[in-house]
This record gives sequence, structure tokens and C-alpha cells, in this order.
Amino acid sequence: MKQITLILISILFSANILSLGLGSMKISSIAGEKFEAEITISNIQTNQIASTELIKTTKSFSKSEESIQIENLNIAIFSNNEKTAFKISSDKELDTKYFDFYLVLKLKNGNELKRRYFG
Repeated sequence: MKQITLILISILFSANILSLGLGSMKISSIAGEKFEAEITISNIQTNQIASTELIKTTKSFSKSEESIQIENLNIAIFSNNEKTAFKISSDKELDTKYFDFYLVLKLKNGNELKRRYFG
């Protein structure tokens, strides 16, 4: 029984460590402008990424009609000598100032990283 418990704790701890590869989100826009944000990733190479997805949270801290709709957001990855990051943007101006979503990163090795971003 102790071995099973230790294995489960180890698995859960490993998943949390992996999600540390997703950094904080830096927003460079305000309400009324096109949404522009950047999430820096660490310890992950772009060739390890199988797919990315934004998922709306089911339990939002604000009314969902006041939050940015993820359908209006685009996600792209870029890498240069300084960093690797995701750029999250919108094609049009957004009047809302709240956001609440998960970024899900699926890796080619089968691991999945998931982090919630809200504000």
C-alpha cells in the first residue's frame, strides 16, 4: 500500500513540476485594444510540442459574459535567441478587460501541461 501511495504522489508531483514550464502571462494591451499577451515557456523545445489549445474555464471568477471569449483569441509560438514563448492575440479590439482560460500544451512524448490564466 505504501508503494502505491508513493507512486501516486510521485506522479502528481511530476505533473506539477512539468507545468512549471509554462510561465506567467504578460499582457501588453488594455480594454478597447486588440488583445496582446505573451507566455514564456522554459525547459521545453518547440520541436517537443505536438499541439496547443486554449480552454474556457467552467468556474470563472467573473461573469462569463464579461470575460474575453477564447474563440476571439489566436495562439502562436515563437522562438529566438532570448526565449521561447506563446503569443496570444485577437484580430479585433476587445472591450472586455477580464480573461479566464487554461492553456493546454500537449507534448509529443504524451505529457500534457495545463495552466490557468485569469485576471
